[in-house]
Amino acid sequence: MILATSSFKGRKGETAIAPGEYNFTVGLGVKTLAEYGEHSLGTQILVNYPRAVEADVLPRLEMDALILTSIQSDPRKLAQRYVETYERRKALLNSQESSSAEDLADFDTVFDQLMQGEIPEQHQQQDQLVYRLLKADLEGHYQILEHPKIIAELQEFVRSEWVDIATGRAIKFTAGLAQPSLKLGENEICVPFIPEGEEVIVTRSPLINSNGVIVLTNRHLPEAMKLKGCVHIHPKTAMDNMQCDFDGDRLAFAPAKDFPTLADEVKEYNLPENRYPDVVKKAKVPYTGTFEEIALSAMENKIGIIANEIQKNVALQWEAQLIPKEEKFGYLKRISVHMKEVAARQDKGELELPEKVLQQALVTS
Repeated sequence: MILATSSFKGRKGETAIAPGEYNFTVGLGVKTLAEYGEHSLGTQILVNYPRAVEADVLPRLEMDALILTSIQSDPRKLAQRYVETYERRKALLNSQESSSAEDLADFDTVFDQLMQGEIPEQHQQQDQLVYRLLKADLEGHYQILEHPKIIAELQEFVRSEWVDIATGRAIKFTAGLAQPSLKLGENEICVPFIPEGEEVIVTRSPLINSNGVIVLTNRHLPEAMKLKGCVHIHPKTAMDNMQCDFDGDRLAFAPAKDFPTLADEVKEYNLPENRYPDVVKKAKVPYTGTFEEIALSAMENKIGIIANEIQKNVALQWEAQLIPKEEKFGYLKRISVHMKEVAARQDKGELELPEKVLQQALVTS
């Protein structure tokens, strides 16, 4: 590492740097650029917590569905929801758009280009431009709500909202850049804007199993309070529960009081007798080969596929446990018939099942 001569100027006393050779242990990262964002839970997490889904999640999704149903045929109300959604997300980034004259100064230019047939692609992203147009229009004379480009944007917005409601992605946590701190206990986390002492639900995607959702106690660290966009956690907690390191990984979190049943269920599943065996994380192997070979290898990463397969099996587990009593006999009968068919195909040589799996099929049938 080479230090510029300006690093030595003006330094006196203990801060003076003498020319020479030094050994440094350096952690590289740009924490000042970290930003909070939204993290959608979705089925991969929610499938593990049936009681929380019933008590904490479904009422919210049902309310969202009722609201969206009531406004989706009203362009003004739909545009207002688009604006509010955009502003909520930007507020997390501490850069919420304003409706000041300066911010909307080029509205006429953007509007003119829109009338010529295209939403302009400038350095701002398209959703920001649509937001600015709608924000100004809602405060004015509703000039553009019937323009084909705006109609298309709002229709896509409605479609996306319905998908989020249907999959549980409408349930949002806040996400921040994970940072290590040995000053925190293994049962603690530091989220600056959540009151000290409150319990916080914490997770990270992709989720392997319910070990990856935990409840920690918030503790303020003076040196961390000014770092916006960051979440501090003990390294052992991050690794053991979420296989999280600190090279850009983000943690999702929410106050436990906002999801009380989920918090209780998370605590229950993390009791020693209920936890899954800890995941042994293998050492990372560096990519080798040409750039094209590396790109193809990265494209074939199976982590997300594996996580979804686990999710499907957990969903099947809860389906079997929560099925109404009067339907259980028919359910077990269908499974038995299917397993007999599996065993018969094995006998005919149509399948090659491991002996352990075959024995399970025979016992079930």
